[in-house]
Amino acid sequence: MRTDADKEIERTEREHNDTVEKRLPSTSEQLSRLERDQANRLAREVQSLREEIKRRSEDIQRTIEKMFAELSNVKTDRNLLAGLFVEIARCLNQDVGPKSIGKSAAELARVWAPS
Repeated sequence: MRTDADKEIERTEREHNDTVEKRLPSTSEQLSRLERDQANRLAREVQSLREEIKRRSEDIQRTIEKMFAELSNVKTDRNLLAGLFVEIARCLNQDVGPKSIGKSAAELARVWAPS
C-alpha cells in the first residue's frame, strides 16, 4: 500500500515537472519579449524627452537672444538721448537761441521724439 502511494506521488511529481518544463520555454520567451518591448518603450520615451529638452533649450536661447537685442536697443536709445542732452548743453553754454541749434542736435531730437 505504501509503495502504491509512493508511486502515485512520484507519477504526480513527474507530471508536474513535465508541465513546468513545457511551460518554461514559452514563459521565458514571453519574458524576453516583454523585456524587449519595455526597452523599446523606454528608448522611445528617452528620445522624446531629449527632443523636448532640445526644443525647450532652443526656445530659451531665442528668448534670451531677443531679450538681449531689446536691451541693446534700449541702450542705443539712451545713447541717443545722452547725445541730445550734450548737444543742448553746448547750445545753452553758448547762449545760442533755438533757431541756431546745430544740425546734429535737431536730427537727434527727431530720432528720439516719441511716436
